[in-house]
Amino acid sequence: RKKQQQKKTKKTKKSKKKQQKKQQQQQQQPRQQLTITFTEYQRVAHEIVAYLRRHERTGEDALTQTQIVTWYLSKNVSDLATEDDMRLMSRKVNSIIRRLVDVDHVLVPVMHIGTSVDDLEDVPEGSRRLEVHPNFDHHSHEMRVDKTAAAADDAEQQQQKKQQADETASSASASSE
Repeated sequence: RKKQQQKKTKKTKKSKKKQQKKQQQQQQQPRQQLTITFTEYQRVAHEIVAYLRRHERTGEDALTQTQIVTWYLSKNVSDLATEDDMRLMSRKVNSIIRRLVDVDHVLVPVMHIGTSVDDLEDVPEGSRRLEVHPNFDHHSHEMRVDKTAAAADDAEQQQQKKQQADETASSASASSE
């Protein structure tokens, strides 16, 4: 019996060493640049937004980024032939979510009562809870904008351009004198 336990222990140690070695190799390998076509980005983003909207209607808590990625991968598991395909798709989905939050502002991190913005920044990316921005219309793929605010912004931009043109004209006439 002791010999069997010793064999199991040796096998366990060997498999742990193999796993550690594999992880070290993966960490040492430079990450390949990730390429996502715009069409692929739109398709994945639309699926994520539609899924989150359906989830919001259930009244349950917001989903974490990890839960969203897991849902997407399980939904598309038949398209993923290998573990490398799964890792690549996971990286792509995480990148798309990151862009939806940080650049496009389609998804917003959820703040719970009693948390500050500083606390929200300390939450690991995979653990942050995300919701669709309330002004995002996923049918048109655009943010709904308050037209009066947009008109005010346009007027302000036109005024700034006029001031710049006036300053340029006055400096040009002063230099010609």
